[in-house]
Amino acid sequence: MTTYYWCSSCERAFPQEDPDSCIYDDCKGRKKSLFKWEDFRKQSPESPEIPEFDEVYKLDYFINEI
Repeated sequence: MTTYYWCSSCERAFPQEDPDSCIYDDCKGRKKSLFKWEDFRKQSPESPEIPEFDEVYKLDYFINEI
């Protein structure tokens, strides 16, 4: 099963197993900026189950439930 992460720095998601930083070259997001996509969807349930690559998913704020 693929795990997706959402980066709060660039607001994009990507598939990765236990990343240390955001995978996008133009983003400097580190591990503390990354949240599991399933946690993002708890706060934005209208978002797709599987995020599109390089698509921006905005939130006004994010509450880390971990």
